[in-house]
Amino acid sequence: MLTRVTEFENRNASTEVVKELTLQKRFAEVWADSDKTTNIHLASTIQEAIELAQELSEEEENTEIFVTGSIHLDGEVLALLEGASSPRTD
Repeated sequence: MLTRVTEFENRNASTEVVKELTLQKRFAEVWADSDKTTNIHLASTIQEAIELAQELSEEEENTEIFVTGSIHLDGEVLALLEGASSPRTD
């Protein structure tokens, strides 16, 4: 079972842009245009993305997951995969 993590607030974009995954959707469109064989999935939280990756890896024999972003994002992903929760910052 995965542990829910505290997510970092993006102060460089409006709340609506973040909530609607506007930037992520645009990146997905560009990627899809450049590689027609790729299946692209978007998730609104790290937890949701990890759960989706686990589901996909159960369906496919050979699944590759690529995580990129800030050290905070990568750290949160590793913490979830290792079964540890990230330290609280409050």
